[in-house]
Amino acid sequence: MDVMDVDKEAITDMMEVAGGLAIVTTIMYARQYFLKEPYHTSALTGEAWVLELLAGHRDRIRCELGVRHHVFHKLVETLQDLGYKRL
Repeated sequence: MDVMDVDKEAITDMMEVAGGLAIVTTIMYARQYFLKEPYHTSALTGEAWVLELLAGHRDRIRCELGVRHHVFHKLVETLQDLGYKRL
């Protein structure tokens, strides 16, 4: 076995690894478009809708209200500190 054969084997091994990485990367990228968790499913309104947002899909509250859970909770806390009460 000469040096050229070893280099060809190494190149072949690297190409197989690169091909495998390309396949895994493609699958991981495509997964987000094919395996979705539905979140526009509510028939609720008012307080029940907000409670469903808080208990539901982690991205739904941000999509619907434009803020994450912790920001929403801080807003509620601040409003309560200012004297606002639940109706």
